[in-house]
Amino acid sequence: AQRQQDDRKNFAYLNTPGDSAKPDTLTLDQLEHVTEFGPFVQSALDVSPTVTLTAGLRYDWVKFTVRDRFINDSNPDDSGERLMQALSGSFGIALNPSPRLTIYGNIASSFETPTTTELANSPSGAGGFNTGLDPQHAWNYEVGARGALGEGNRFVYTGALFQADVRDALVPYEIAAPRFYYRNAGSTRHRGVELSGNLTVFPGVSVNVVWTYANYRFRAYSFTDSLGTHVLDGRELSGIPKNWFHTIVRAEPAAFRGVWVEVQQSYSSGYFVSDTQPTPTAPWWATNVRLGWEGAAGRVRLGA
Repeated sequence: AQRQQDDRKNFAYLNTPGDSAKPDTLTLDQLEHVTEFGPFVQSALDVSPTVTLTAGLRYDWVKFTVRDRFINDSNPDDSGERLMQALSGSFGIALNPSPRLTIYGNIASSFETPTTTELANSPSGAGGFNTGLDPQHAWNYEVGARGALGEGNRFVYTGALFQADVRDALVPYEIAAPRFYYRNAGSTRHRGVELSGNLTVFPGVSVNVVWTYANYRFRAYSFTDSLGTHVLDGRELSGIPKNWFHTIVRAEPAAFRGVWVEVQQSYSSGYFVSDTQPTPTAPWWATNVRLGWEGAAGRVRLGA
């Protein structure tokens, strides 16, 4: 059970000298509450020493209420409430042909509500909550394997293939920067591969590598704006790189007790910056170097 309260005020900033959050620039003033109940049950059954079945069931009941405090002759009372609810389930199987190898498969449904910010930013400019924005639902599929090789599990690895079919996907868009608004796309499909490995080169030195391939596309999505009607069926989702790579080399020299150093290298391929425009970003690299220390003073563990 969860309870959230947002005391929200929005202002119209004109980006002119002297402009600030004065009373006459107030555009939204409302008190928002979210009440959620999410009872669930989850269980695992060992069918045999090498086969395990897992299953789960969850019911989500989420109520959004808003009390409008910005009311005048030209701005009516937009107080109200919205109720979103769904039943979700999951089923999985894990095979363990050896103590150091697990092969698994999972299927699950999921339910995600908009946030209060996504609901409050209405393109009409009215207060309250956007009545045209609905939660998104998805079916998720995954198969993969994880295991270890070498003496003392010197090399640990994971690999997975995944797909998510999303209905009423929550998609951001802009009318006038910098505020984002949200609407529901008809459906999207997310397919990809995730591979990771951690190798202990020798005591005190390890290398961790993660690679993700993501092919996320709209299946059915069209809308009309001031530029016309856009049909985006089959187009890649913006903001998501197809290839993302991250590696960490970590050293903990025995001669410097508690001292560690990490070198992190990341790579991202380019991706679209807009749902409708053909402009992509350039690929980018980022390198980070971190130095730290971990130790203890009596019963207190310290880090820097």
